[in-house]
Amino acid sequence: MTFPRTDFASASNAFEREWLVTNALGGFACGTVAQANTRRYHGLLVASLQPPVQRVLMVSKVEVHVRYRNRSYELGSNEFAGGTISPRGFEVLSAFEDDEGLPVWTYACADARLEQRVWMADGRNTSYVRFQLQDASAAMDLELRPLCTYRDYHSHARGGWSLEVADEPRGCRVTAFSAARPYRVLTDRGDFQREPDWYWNFYHRAEAERGLDATEDLFRPGTFRVRLEPRDVVTLIATAESEFDPPATAFDREHKRRRSLLRATPSGAPDWIKRLTLAADQFIVRRSAPGGELRGTTVIAGYPWFSDWGRDTMIALPGLALATGRTQDAAAILRTFAAHVSEGMLPNRFRHHRLAPPRNPLRHSCRSPGRPAVRRRARSAAHVDGRQGGGLGGHAADWQTRRNQRAVALRPHPNGGLGPSPQRPACRRGL
Repeated sequence: MTFPRTDFASASNAFEREWLVTNALGGFACGTVAQANTRRYHGLLVASLQPPVQRVLMVSKVEVHVRYRNRSYELGSNEFAGGTISPRGFEVLSAFEDDEGLPVWTYACADARLEQRVWMADGRNTSYVRFQLQDASAAMDLELRPLCTYRDYHSHARGGWSLEVADEPRGCRVTAFSAARPYRVLTDRGDFQREPDWYWNFYHRAEAERGLDATEDLFRPGTFRVRLEPRDVVTLIATAESEFDPPATAFDREHKRRRSLLRATPSGAPDWIKRLTLAADQFIVRRSAPGGELRGTTVIAGYPWFSDWGRDTMIALPGLALATGRTQDAAAILRTFAAHVSEGMLPNRFRHHRLAPPRNPLRHSCRSPGRPAVRRRARSAAHVDGRQGGGLGGHAADWQTRRNQRAVALRPHPNGGLGPSPQRPACRRGL
């Protein structure tokens, strides 16, 4: 699917169009067509350290500088506090397309065409960014500057702290602090030079629109430099794993996996059905046991900020797994939630730690063969999350049990729950 040039010719359009790729663990990479981050959740490597939760933003983006026929081109874009937009790489973006669910940019630098595409390894916290010089009458010099951090994906981080940068073959290993998961940024060719520095005051306009803090700083561990001849390829790898596949192998594996998903679509199905099938795949992920091993399958309620919720999972399961022919995944999802049934109730959501998951007796009953549904109003949410009334994940009173009380206005909270606001009417999460 190719998008018209008018969809990204201006900053307003290019900053509004967003892309997403995932890794079946709850981790993801996402951003805008302009490659300017407008949300705190945008990043090149958002790793899920306890799938599908404990999401940590590690690599925010990669700045790309091109030197071709004695001219320089900046292909990225940023918005800074104060309103400055620099650079403006979307102005040399000649094409953007969705290639079987993967984003592909094509930049025009004089008579040269440079293609960039992003994907993640299935089941691995590893992102790949591939650059290929498609057409050119001379060689092109690339500089790739990764901008990094280490933070919970719901938060922002300010600069000035010390991250350890250690040399690796064709790249570096970044350790944010002693208890942090180390991650690596590498390329499959070219040279790396350590040049640690901070970039300051990136502005996330979507966060400001929500009334939240909207600025952060990013750390550059160094710069990659490589020369491309026509048709040459270089790939940047950002990974929190100890091992990863070579880029060519990883791309071929992901391409075949997506093709296999499309084979489940009916013969002659329109393109939008195929796109929906690939989109559905992003929401089916694995769930880790307390010991860390991947044992279950679940459904992400929504990107970028939600994890897996019982109600959302049961509503979405037929469309995500049955309509797409993924019956084994459907069975695995049901087994995952069935293992946590208590007195007829499915988990409302899973906690990010080892405590028992909360259950809402008013909205999450479970009916199994030969067993009637259990709906025990007598078991109040105080036995689940320590509050009176059917709790919304511990963030606000449930609308059903509080409907006769004074309405409480609610607004979205960055952790996916709800909090007080004088500006919006009472509402219930998920409607």
